[in-house]
Amino acid sequence: MATAVVSVTRLHTGGMADNVVTGHVRLGGTVRTFDAKVRDHIESRMATMTQAIAAAYNGTATFAYTRLLDATINHAESTGYCQAAAATLVGDQGVLGMEPVMAGEDFGGFLQVRPGAFIAIGQAEKDPASPHNHTVHSPFYDFNDAILPLAASYFAELAERRLPID
Repeated sequence: MATAVVSVTRLHTGGMADNVVTGHVRLGGTVRTFDAKVRDHIESRMATMTQAIAAAYNGTATFAYTRLLDATINHAESTGYCQAAAATLVGDQGVLGMEPVMAGEDFGGFLQVRPGAFIAIGQAEKDPASPHNHTVHSPFYDFNDAILPLAASYFAELAERRLPID
């Protein structure tokens, strides 16, 4: 029951004419999961299925699986530091936990080398029509400049807690 997302996001046939079926096709996409064993399993199954589908149609296939991003999984101790710093500024009620998200994020590679935490600073407003309520990848996204002082204060608080000046 492990979670994974497999997305086919590219289809290229190489053809330019609407009435000609080309002799080859290239598919591309992403795989996202929180578990390395699940990722290994998906890669293995995709390789097997690619070959089997090609053989079923008397064709051949080349399969390449490139691992670009590691899952972003926060370290508990680092998350605690971040939550404590944020609570100093917005109170405990203003610090919300997040459920795991199957988004692509390269910060996971840093967390493979050093402990840390990926955090989000909310920018939404109470007005449901506000452009600040859209997600980053929305074509309607509009950064809320009003959160800059809070964000700067948060990072200063975190730095002072983790790197105190004696």
